[in-house]
Amino acid sequence: MNTFYYTSPILGFLRQHIRNEENGKIVTVQTKIRFRPSYKFYRSSELLYRATIRNTAIPKKFQFDITDPHENHLATIRNIPITKKSTVFSEYSLAMKNDVLHIKFAMAHKSFTIQDSDQRVIVQGSLVSSLLSKLINYKKYKVDIHENIIPNELWMAIVTGIFALE
Repeated sequence: MNTFYYTSPILGFLRQHIRNEENGKIVTVQTKIRFRPSYKFYRSSELLYRATIRNTAIPKKFQFDITDPHENHLATIRNIPITKKSTVFSEYSLAMKNDVLHIKFAMAHKSFTIQDSDQRVIVQGSLVSSLLSKLINYKKYKVDIHENIIPNELWMAIVTGIFALE
């Protein structure tokens, strides 16, 4: 099991650093705020992934598309419509190649899970911020990867996308 810490920035346009607990590798996230916000994920100076937030056909619904540096599509995160949700909390779908995973938040965004169609937990995150930090909207999550079906850096990009859609 691999673990990393994701910190939700107070201001969404600031540079972020996501640190892997095991080997100390850092993924840097650079954000450009414009009509279509874009994100670039770097390990030192190497570009790993690009991502953009786009409108969907449904009004006020967005999706987060992740591609590699050569513009090959890797993953898409979408809001689940309110009519198809199983709970009142935030839910998303994650489409990667042939897999569709389900992302569910628990009450007050204290934790989230990413599950496959067989309800196996693949990624689990829990809020580790103090009460004072939460009051100024500074949230830090400990994210545990239970199954390595894709590289850890891509999981970091996916978690960033989940919180970008929030």
